[in-house]
Amino acid sequence: MKFKVTYSGQARSTAGCANEVVELPAAATLRELLAAIAARHGERMAALLNFKERNTPAVLVFVSDEQVTWEAPPPLNDGAEIMLVSPISGG
Repeated sequence: MKFKVTYSGQARSTAGCANEVVELPAAATLRELLAAIAARHGERMAALLNFKERNTPAVLVFVSDEQVTWEAPPPLNDGAEIMLVSPISGG
């Protein structure tokens, strides 16, 4: 399966690109996709996507314009568009 991954904010500077296509075996999960992205882009990306110590990544994850809830991550379909966005806070 192929996925279009778009990076924004800190994820973009860490990946060194705005978007890319990631290919994984059929029936891949979102967590497997994030692990592949971390492996491809090194320690800084792994730290952003590390949900082993936290229950969620340090970035917001969207699948086809819907924000992921980690209690029930969506299944991935071939051609799905994934976006990694740095959270924004302010007041």
